[in-house]
Amino acid sequence: LMPRHKTNGEDVPAYVVDARHGTQTMMIINSLIPWLAQRSTVEIEIKATRMWTLHPVEKFIQYCKEDWDYYCDRLRKEGLSGPEYPYTADAVGRYLKAYEAEHQAATERSRAM
Repeated sequence: LMPRHKTNGEDVPAYVVDARHGTQTMMIINSLIPWLAQRSTVEIEIKATRMWTLHPVEKFIQYCKEDWDYYCDRLRKEGLSGPEYPYTADAVGRYLKAYEAEHQAATERSRAM
């Protein structure tokens, strides 16, 4: 009953699965082990906290801008033009705060049920 996955013979190892496989696997595991389903809300919070602790917004934006500029430079070498990087740390901070507020409200609604 469990989905199986093998390497496709290319550069993709067997442990890299597509969304369908991952979703099916987690649905089966969560239905067979309810404790894991209950724990997932805690893990989501830990993952988000760890992500933003290890990769602050300013650092993340810096990496994104460097990557963006690299490709724009390549375009310029080909005689094309690329736009300037459109996001600032302030804008992304606002997006993140809006996301966190929405996430907090959704978490509180789900706990109230």
